[in-house]
Amino acid sequence: MKQSILKKVKRLSIIFFFALTSLHLRAQPINERDIVSWTSAMITLRFSETPYTIQTFAQTRFTQNATRFQTTVFSVWGLYRFIASTSVGIGYTILTPINNRVLDIVAFQLWHDTHINDIPLSLRFRTENLTWRSPNDFSAEIISALRFRFRPELVVPVWGSYGLLLNNEIFWGVSKPIFNQNRAHIGIRYRERGLIIDALYQHRFINRIAGLPDRIEHTLLLNFFYAITL
Repeated sequence: MKQSILKKVKRLSIIFFFALTSLHLRAQPINERDIVSWTSAMITLRFSETPYTIQTFAQTRFTQNATRFQTTVFSVWGLYRFIASTSVGIGYTILTPINNRVLDIVAFQLWHDTHINDIPLSLRFRTENLTWRSPNDFSAEIISALRFRFRPELVVPVWGSYGLLLNNEIFWGVSKPIFNQNRAHIGIRYRERGLIIDALYQHRFINRIAGLPDRIEHTLLLNFFYAITL
């Protein structure tokens, strides 16, 4: 049994890193690299046996070798599970000012759960409308953009409540550059009675517009998720 799990982990890791490497084969050199840290917490409220769920999410981000505060992300989501394996949701996200601009996001999400043999697989698709505003005049729209995100995620059981988490999220938009960024994760997930804790490495590649250097961020990511049924 252990050998079977190890073989699956090895195969999935090879596929994961091959896909990650192939996405970053570009003629333009990477001129910006950084080590950053993100810490996240999310509370999920379920209403008895109804299909409705509310999620609140907060995340702090530090850049410049994880020494300088960059932003805090706040989100609120309303979700509806219309069949056992699939849900839809609408969410609103706001980021505290970065470079004297506030970013807010209105998003639609489709989430589907399935399995590959006995390994859980989740597929998440999001459509997002991003708006950058001046914090001094919040009613003045600065820039608005449409973005799409797709993320498959596997959690391979390893031992007891622990699993190996692998996912890769691709971002793209409707204007150049079409391919916006890529976030790939690998790490350990602990799950017990509605509590999930992730300790992950995130490789984030940002594909910028012509004239600006592309960027790679090596991210240390710690997630806390807690679900409550009312």
